[in-house]
Amino acid sequence: MAVTACAQAHPERAVTSGSVALTPSASIDTSPVCAALQEASGYRAPSALAPDFSRSTHRILEVTVAPVRYASRPERVPDGVPVQLGYALNDADELELTLCVWSDAGATRAHAGTFGSEGGRHAVAQSIFMADADADPQQELVVLLGWAVDNARDTSGTFYAWHVYDIGHAGGQLQRLKLEDESLVSGFDGVREGEPVTYPLRDERAFKAYLQDLQARRLK
Repeated sequence: MAVTACAQAHPERAVTSGSVALTPSASIDTSPVCAALQEASGYRAPSALAPDFSRSTHRILEVTVAPVRYASRPERVPDGVPVQLGYALNDADELELTLCVWSDAGATRAHAGTFGSEGGRHAVAQSIFMADADADPQQELVVLLGWAVDNARDTSGTFYAWHVYDIGHAGGQLQRLKLEDESLVSGFDGVREGEPVTYPLRDERAFKAYLQDLQARRLK
């Protein structure tokens, strides 16, 4: 799955947790969506014609601030930092999701990334939580994104992708941890060309159980 980030990747080190190799890359926020949301006001309930955001972990509202069309209010992840979701139209007139991670003082800590339709509908953050995803004792910010897929080839369901961020760095930096295990990174759940397909890691509990299993194997 292609992901457009706000900065170039800098693979400076590799961390191994079980069979999952984690390669961090630094990014500093330059997102116009995050900048606009710092000044946003006039949040209101979306109209009946708004896209479906019902599976989002945050309540998505209409916002009157360019270039943002829809956004959540900042919400603190349990035991973690405040996160805000913003949607803006790209050049193809498709909604792109931007994840903004805030500091406790309200300033932007970092821009976690911008996510397009990737062949499905708009991206939805279906789960956001903290978990220990690498070999150090600090917890990381974990985001599960989902794309609804429905086409004429007897295929319908949801494509899932996991994104893990290290937030323990000074200077307002956020590091994306690249999960090399393909069974963990992403997968499709639903019906593909008439055949049922199951992706086992489609919720927080399954992801945490998988991490615990990896941790147990690492300690053997």
